[in-house]
Amino acid sequence: MNAHTPGTWSYYQNTESTYLIVPTKALERLELEGVEIGEVFIRKNIKSPEANARLISAAPEMYSALVFAVEIMSASAQFLAERGFDMKDAETVIDTMNSLIDYVDGLNEG
Repeated sequence: MNAHTPGTWSYYQNTESTYLIVPTKALERLELEGVEIGEVFIRKNIKSPEANARLISAAPEMYSALVFAVEIMSASAQFLAERGFDMKDAETVIDTMNSLIDYVDGLNEG
């Protein structure tokens, strides 16, 4: 399993041409040397580089939310079935979410 850098992450504009993704604690302490997780380049052909940096920096929280959602949906499957929810659709959603989790965890290639 490949573990990602623990979150939370933040971003900041490092130069006129880049946003850096860094651990939030490092940014709060202004200890930024060698802690970069990622880099988003600011180019004319990239429509919204700041939005891309925001999306990437939100990855750890989105991953945690995805894992929690799978746990809730899986635990609620019987409850949903009793209320007429199409379990085939729910199983497809859960399978897709589990595949994404496995991809992030390095268990499959996507």
